[in-house]
Amino acid sequence: MSTQCLNIPTSQSDVSFWIAWHRALKKCVGSNKANSLWTDAWGRFGSDDKNTYDLRQYLTGEGITIEQGVLAHYTDVIGGVGSFIGRGAKFGQVMGMALGIILVGGVGMIIYQMTKSPENITRSVAAIGTKGKSEMIGV
Repeated sequence: MSTQCLNIPTSQSDVSFWIAWHRALKKCVGSNKANSLWTDAWGRFGSDDKNTYDLRQYLTGEGITIEQGVLAHYTDVIGGVGSFIGRGAKFGQVMGMALGIILVGGVGMIIYQMTKSPENITRSVAAIGTKGKSEMIGV
């Protein structure tokens, strides 16, 4: 048995210590017993200021639910929304870069084609200047 299992958190222990102790307990006694022991210790030594969003997220993944006040509930909701927006922003950033590359590449191809044959430059400028009417009449 690891000695980490015997280092029971106190009311002065920080969140990372509570999480590390639960991980050590799982290795020592298995997940179900670790959850039970952790919950008992939290009931005795846990405090509202240690009941953070990160702790609740970790515990939810481990199948443990600890009581939380109204403020903590809204913190979790806001944290979840923030996480969702963060993922959406990352997607938007990637899509913006992809569209920018496509746009710059397209403009580059047009410029290349125009410089490749000078008669195309005149024809293209005429088409743009007359809003396409010059192409319809065959200028």
